[in-house]
Amino acid sequence: MRESPALEIIEKLKKQKAKVSYYDPLVSFLKIGNIDLKREKLTSAKLKEFDCVLVATDHSSFDYRFIQKNANFIFDTRNVYKGKNFSNIERL
Repeated sequence: MRESPALEIIEKLKKQKAKVSYYDPLVSFLKIGNIDLKREKLTSAKLKEFDCVLVATDHSSFDYRFIQKNANFIFDTRNVYKGKNFSNIERL
């Protein structure tokens, strides 16, 4: 967890005043400096609330097809959607 690039990404987004939430099945609470975040539920309704879902880690337990069907836009930094062409996904 200490070396996760997601932590730095969260910090930078929060500094830019972005609304940030996260889901990680292994981490229920994050404290990064003065940022306190509680894990969100990964539901269809929750995914649809956000402008962008950022894939910053690759968990084998995620249903990436479910995420793709319900997210408005996905920025995939881990290449979990490699070889798949969906209009709502941008890969790094």
